[in-house]
Amino acid sequence: HMISLNRRSSGINAEYGEEYEVKTGSNEQGALCLQLMVRSQGWSWLLCTLLPIMFDKLSTTTEYGTCRILELIETLVTSEILMQRADLTLVKDKYIPTLTGLLWTAPSFEVKNVLANCLVLLAPISYQDISSQLSAWIVSLPVKLQCHELYKQLRLKIGQLSKFVAEKY
Repeated sequence: HMISLNRRSSGINAEYGEEYEVKTGSNEQGALCLQLMVRSQGWSWLLCTLLPIMFDKLSTTTEYGTCRILELIETLVTSEILMQRADLTLVKDKYIPTLTGLLWTAPSFEVKNVLANCLVLLAPISYQDISSQLSAWIVSLPVKLQCHELYKQLRLKIGQLSKFVAEKY
């Protein structure tokens, strides 16, 4: 099952929906609702039902929507990891490589930034692999992206992660 991200231009409806979400806080309310559902339904429900739907939406939503969905996915997966209900082998062998692949192919720096931040949060599961992937990715970015305001923050996080890995391993 191939996952791809699509850069769709925001139309009036999408812009209104995005603005509405930001103003009403429905992102947070929706995230809380989904976290409660996952908590009651369990890891396998998240894995087999919710995540496939969310990943399928990535190819048909706007850049803003893609970023919010990826952040929500990360929130749900991280929550399950912290509650010790997640299958860490599956996260390491399937989920992290999926995020890494999307990181290299994402259509915009904003989406790449969200993916890189997700991987930084997941680093404790696979420090060496994630650190080396992020380090290789950040140095491969074109100069025009290195001028992006989020680049410096991300570069610092990845640098700190790499330093930690070098000291520990």
